[in-house]
Amino acid sequence: MKNILVPTDFSEHSQYAINAAVKVAEKHGSVIHFMHTIKSLGDIVQLDSFASGDFASTTVSTDQILQLIELKTEEAENNLKTLKKQIEEKGINAITHVKQEAIDIAINKVVKEHHIDMVIMGSHGASGFAEMIIGSNAQKVVRNSKCPVLILKNELTSDLEHLVYASNFDEEEVNKNIPRAGALADSLSAKMHFLFVNTPGYFEDTESTLKKIKEACKLYPDADKHIYNDFSVEDGILAFSKMNNMNSIVITTHGYKALSRFFNNNIAEHLVNHCDIPVISLNLEK
Repeated sequence: MKNILVPTDFSEHSQYAINAAVKVAEKHGSVIHFMHTIKSLGDIVQLDSFASGDFASTTVSTDQILQLIELKTEEAENNLKTLKKQIEEKGINAITHVKQEAIDIAINKVVKEHHIDMVIMGSHGASGFAEMIIGSNAQKVVRNSKCPVLILKNELTSDLEHLVYASNFDEEEVNKNIPRAGALADSLSAKMHFLFVNTPGYFEDTESTLKKIKEACKLYPDADKHIYNDFSVEDGILAFSKMNNMNSIVITTHGYKALSRFFNNNIAEHLVNHCDIPVISLNLEK
């Protein structure tokens, strides 16, 4: 775990991610990259049009927008400079980035340029109208990220010692992602737990399921394999994780690509929005 990226808007939820990154960096000697994104000129024009109700024009001039962007950039650079100093006082190397583009695009650029091993970000989730129409920033990042993304809604109170990887272990394409989950656990010095959730609508007998899990996870014979029964996959993952004191839920997501019943309802994004336990997503297509 050499490089960690923490997107921050300097909010309380961002601080959860910062504190978690510090925990990981202190344990593994990681470099922390802090990034803040500034809305583009186009975004500001659209927001102004939405606020005024006039989508044919904007009340903000180009000069005003450029001044606002310059002001926000300077403010962000100063805040990041202060944050960098605080982190380096703890003996951790820190690098800062200010980007003027969508957060998911900015993250992927930094991930590629600086060989980021994990993105850690705070989220307040999204629900109802907001989730249906625009989703949260965390959803966008989970959907498009090229590396593992750890999403936090609360303070990380313990090390990431036990990770539960939830899957149906059916698709060959998904099973090929299991070594990435194992490598992630190794990089965090964590124990991996493999979980299958049995539901009334897609019930499987224990013998067949265990055989399937063992075959898919044959590279990890010492990892624990679990079957948990619940009325939905999401509820089962959450209930099992709470009952067994898992530190984080690891799940494969797929962007917009539909696979089997396990992924059709965007379970990873549902967990990101509604689960209080830290969630690590691994994007299948990236």
